[in-house]
Amino acid sequence: MNSEQSSTVTRRVIAVVGAGFSGVAVVTRLLCQHDSMPLDIVLINASGKRARGVAYGTESSSHLLNVPAGRMSIWPEKPDDFLNFLQLTDPNTSGHDFVPRSRYGDYLEHVLENAQQNSPHRLVHQVAKVTDIVPSKLQHYKLQQFELQFANGGSLLADKVVLALGNFPPQNPHLVATNAADAAIAFGHQAYLRDPWSAAAQKALQTLPRNARVLLLGTGLSMLDVAMLLEGPTQQSVQIDAISRRGLLPQAHRDHIAGTQFATHDALIPPALRALATVGQQHSTTALSILRNLRAAIAVHAPGDWRDVIAAIRPITPALWRALPEIEQQRFIRHLAPYWDTHRHRAAPTPARTLKRAIASGRITVNASRIVALQALGTQLLVSTKARGSDAIQQQKYDLVINCTGPQNSLLHLQDTLIDAISQRGLAQKLHNGSGFAVAADLSLAVAGLHYVGPLLRANFWEATAVPELREHARTVAAALTL
Repeated sequence: MNSEQSSTVTRRVIAVVGAGFSGVAVVTRLLCQHDSMPLDIVLINASGKRARGVAYGTESSSHLLNVPAGRMSIWPEKPDDFLNFLQLTDPNTSGHDFVPRSRYGDYLEHVLENAQQNSPHRLVHQVAKVTDIVPSKLQHYKLQQFELQFANGGSLLADKVVLALGNFPPQNPHLVATNAADAAIAFGHQAYLRDPWSAAAQKALQTLPRNARVLLLGTGLSMLDVAMLLEGPTQQSVQIDAISRRGLLPQAHRDHIAGTQFATHDALIPPALRALATVGQQHSTTALSILRNLRAAIAVHAPGDWRDVIAAIRPITPALWRALPEIEQQRFIRHLAPYWDTHRHRAAPTPARTLKRAIASGRITVNASRIVALQALGTQLLVSTKARGSDAIQQQKYDLVINCTGPQNSLLHLQDTLIDAISQRGLAQKLHNGSGFAVAADLSLAVAGLHYVGPLLRANFWEATAVPELREHARTVAAALTL
């Protein structure tokens, strides 16, 4: 579709950049809005895969959803939709089951195809990398159209644009004992994998030599995913070391007890936090005071499960985040976020048990350490680390070093052509804490008609990486696009 075509028809053109969960959720809602003017919806991504992204592109049966099936519907108003889809092929599936992530990708494709078949709107999937967005006309700071420019030289003229960019690869670690030139060599070495989901990483994991030694940088959910890939019977001889600054492992979801139901836990919300969530933005409170109230509520709930209290405050977490002054948000990110993430973003019970057994057997070691230097030694890397609380340097040679620190969630260090371009044009404003963009109530960026939905909403809501939150954000954006 070119600019001449779009000017000769009355259909509004909406471009959605990104075809993972957020992009599919927005597009599906647009397709189902039968009472809006005719739309030409262009779903754009570079990989060519729809409804997969990083999370749901894996084919490994050991990679399970970290949320029970009963909570993963793309529709907030139809909570059993995903479960009903699963039960078409396996009637015994329970809403409490943790199913392979690939099945969720199948579900998203199914939902998108059904919506497309029954929609009055047109959907086109375009395989391209968007490198810039240029406003074609500016009147009183309201954009009339946007020109999306592609890496291959092509372009698209759209009336409105949604950025649903998903997660970015991990940031390379800071090597305090390595100069820039040596660090560049190490990070370009065949034994270093920055992105565990890249094609090169997947090939390297499948072709590891017997008795190989592997270092995983990070001890969270990404580490668990890679560890599960290395748990196959042909790789039992691989020795895995995992390190992070604090050595924190993801907590596990509890096993389902027959007869229990998903429940709300409003009574478990600490009164002080409930009150704080109603005061609005930038209240004079501290991250430490919120932590103390949360711990007190967990202590009162004992001998119940601490997970109940974490679940209880989830709906008010965005309000609590906005109540923190900027300096307290930054303090939370520096000191408390790793502890919050290990308790809030939990692992499915089965892989958590597998990891526990591997650690007990010594096949996987987990340490609180940080990497200070990398040096290429033939086909291997020599890694220098310091244990937490120690100045002593330890060295070990590895056949593979995999960055499992998780998606990069700070715009302060992110190098992305599109994000840099729209920031320089003033189309998007980075928030002070560096964890995302400033957005309006309809999730528009610095100009009308350009919206964002995805994990960079952490800057505004903190809760912005899981399906239950992202589907609500997608609903907000879709409603705004058809006004």
